[in-house]
Parts: sequence; C-alpha cells; structure tokens
Amino acid sequence: MSFQYEKLSDKSKYSSRIKNGIAGLTLLKAIDYIVPLAVIPFIVEIFGLEFYGNYVYIQSLVIFFAFISDFSLNVVGVQNIAKRKKRQYIDSYITSIFLFKIISSTLTFFIVIVTFNYIVNDAYLFYCGLLIYIGLIFQNSWYYQAKEKYKPVVIFSFIGRFSCFILLALTVSNDQDYYILYLLLGLMYFIPGLLSLTYILFDHSFCKPKFRYVNHIVKDGWYVFQYRVINASFLPFNNQIIITMVDATVLGIYNITMKGLSALVNFSTPITLSLQPILSELYVTNRTEMMTVFKKSEIRLLSISFALSLMLSVVLFIYFNYYWDGDFSLDYIVLVVTLSLTLIPHCCNSLYSQVLTLSGQARYVRNVISVGMFISIFFLPISLWLVPEYGSGIINAILYFCILYFLDKKLRSLF
Repeated sequence: MSFQYEKLSDKSKYSSRIKNGIAGLTLLKAIDYIVPLAVIPFIVEIFGLEFYGNYVYIQSLVIFFAFISDFSLNVVGVQNIAKRKKRQYIDSYITSIFLFKIISSTLTFFIVIVTFNYIVNDAYLFYCGLLIYIGLIFQNSWYYQAKEKYKPVVIFSFIGRFSCFILLALTVSNDQDYYILYLLLGLMYFIPGLLSLTYILFDHSFCKPKFRYVNHIVKDGWYVFQYRVINASFLPFNNQIIITMVDATVLGIYNITMKGLSALVNFSTPITLSLQPILSELYVTNRTEMMTVFKKSEIRLLSISFALSLMLSVVLFIYFNYYWDGDFSLDYIVLVVTLSLTLIPHCCNSLYSQVLTLSGQARYVRNVISVGMFISIFFLPISLWLVPEYGSGIINAILYFCILYFLDKKLRSLF
C-alpha cells in the first residue's frame, strides 16, 4: 500500500479521487451504522425501550472517551500528511502518531475503568462497554483516510458487524439472553478494530518516532481536540440531564433519533472526509481551485442533508407510531422532527470546521462550539422543565443552526 505522491493538475484526477473516497467511505459508514441501527428494533422488541436507553447511555460515554484518545488525528494528522509528499517524513510522522495514540489510549482506558466502576452495576454491560472502547481505539480510521485506501477497513467492518448480527439473531430469543446480547454488541466493535490494528502493524513501515512530531501533533491539534471533545460531550451531558429530569422512555426516543441522525450524518461525511486530503493539498498549491471544489461540495451537502432530514423524520414517525400501536403522541413527534432538522447544520458544520482549521482558524471554531454548547447546557434543564417531552429537541436545533451561522460567516470573511 502506498501514498498517492503524484502531483495532480488535471481537475478530472481530483474528481476521481473525490469519487473514490466518497464511494469507499460511504460503504464503510453504511456497514458501521446500518447494522447497529438494524439491531435497535430487535433490542426494543425483546428487552424494552428502557433497557435500550440504559445501554445507549453507556455506549455514548464509551464513544466520548474514544474521541478523547483519538485527540484530533483524523483532522490534523490527515491534513499534515496530505500537505507533504516525502516518504521518509510520512513514515516517521505516522510512527510518531502511533506513539502518541498509545499514550492517550492508555490514559483514557484507566479513566474508563474508574468511571464504569462508579456508574455501571451490571458486569456484562461493563465488559460490553470495554469491548466497544477497545475496538474503537484499535480501528485508527485516520490511517486509511490519510492513504486514501479504504478497502481493508471496509472488509474488516463487514466481517465484524455482520458476523455478530447473524449470531445475535440466532442466539438471542428472550430477555434472559441479555448477557449474550451484551457480548455480541461489544464484539461488533472489537472484531473490526482488532483486524484493523493487525493489518496496520503489517502494512506500515515503522521507524524511529520523533518527539518533535508528537509535540507538533499536540500543538497543531489542541484547538481541534477541544472543540471535538466539547462536541462529543454534548450527547452524554444531554443523556444525563434527560435521565435525571425526565425518564428512560424519552431518553430512548432521543437516542434512537440521535442514532438515526448520526447514521445519516456519517453517510454524508464521506464527502467531507474524502475532500480533506485534496483541500489540504490545494491549500498549499492552488487556493482558487480549493474554493471551487469547496463550493461545489457545499451545494451537494446542503441538498443531500435537506432530503435526508425529511426522510429521517418520516421513517422515525412510522417506526414509533408502529411501536405505540398508532398512539405516538404529538409531543414526541416534535422531538423527532426538531432533532431531525439538525442534520442540515451537522453536515455543513463538519465541512466548514475542517476548512477553517486548515486556514488556521481552529481556535475560532473551538470558541464558537464551546460557547454554544455551554449556553445550551445551561438552558436545557429550563427547556425540559417547561416541555419535558421535546425540550431537548428545541435546544439542539437552536444550538446547531447558530453554530452553522457563525462558521459560515467566518468562512465568507476569509475567502
């Protein structure tokens, strides 16, 4: 496996790279999200919405800690690799990234253990959470993104997700099989991660790491890390406030909607992720062409996200209406619709924040997201007190559309 070192001047070559990246990443996201989503009706039918709400609460914490261990590698790491074409530098830089990842993952692993000891009473759920966490930190998707090679990680994800899904359908038949369910839900993440790490160990030419590169990763990625952690922490904070002030039923509806939202956002992220190496390269060589590529992608994202938000609202309404035998309340409909509409700013904010980070505006992105999150967390309890069923949806919609406005305004002033 090798990097694409050739210098591209033909626009069709950029287009080809974007299409290949979108195809590979879309397939990966489809596998990673469709299978876990397909499990949700199965879990709710056998174990109930409250059981799912408790599981997804732990899962959201695990994903948050995995975000912390990844620091900002999928943004800063990929951008720095794309800007440089010397093989020696790239090999040393990637080796240094792995050194940093070992340190960060070890620290967060102990934090996960301590946190779970306080909040998890079920041993099977405890180990399920650990398997999910280890699988996520083993995957290192930034490595494949930087190389613009997605086939191996797609295969690994397919093997892990579908094998566990089939076993789950064959072995879990009633609520007494919850321990099997937890094991398979954990392995659904652990197996792809283990296969990915094994592949990387054989594929990459490891060399002596350089601590100045580690320092470079920390320095360049600090603001990106801050806004990623703040953004990732929003769901666990919301979950905690909802479960405290309302109940597990509302939490279950909220998280099922967020799962669907997250899945569709991740179906659109192949556009932004495949663009990242190309925009980083063009930022150095041809900024006019960079903005041309950016604007075309922006229009596509807006169109796709609007259509997907409508689709999500309709699909979730049909599902919940079926679950409640046609008695799905209007308040819950408002919650689903307001959360679904945030798909539009979610998709666009991902692209905007990457371009702003590339332009040296990571601190601005951090400030906008952090201020917005802190204000929304302050008003969330008030909103839930006024309208418990859909207060969280109103706050989410206001937050993400405000972030969209300020990021877009900054981009227009720069270019």
